[in-house]
Amino acid sequence: MITHLGGLNAVVDTTLNLPHIPGGKKLIYTNIEMELTAIADFAHEGEKDPLFKELAGIVQVHKGLCSLEAEEYLPAHALIRPVFGQQLVKSAQAFFEPAGPRALEPELHK
Repeated sequence: MITHLGGLNAVVDTTLNLPHIPGGKKLIYTNIEMELTAIADFAHEGEKDPLFKELAGIVQVHKGLCSLEAEEYLPAHALIRPVFGQQLVKSAQAFFEPAGPRALEPELHK
């Protein structure tokens, strides 16, 4: 069961402290910036952040559980990290592209 949600910026701390973080699964969205937050804390966080206030309402409707509605709401309304995403795509493309147009051709002259 998903008990926490967070953004890419939360990955390192979450990974290093995983044995000390209570609950079940931690869902990380790679295209948003958000500290790892327990679903149970959304209402409290919602007192100062409208994103969490809305998420708390969505979660409450679903008996305190993460839902498709919450999973669609979060990436649509959280701080998106488009620059990082674009850099990641460019890095992946560069990694998988052949060294040049002839990189996959057999050696013709030996």
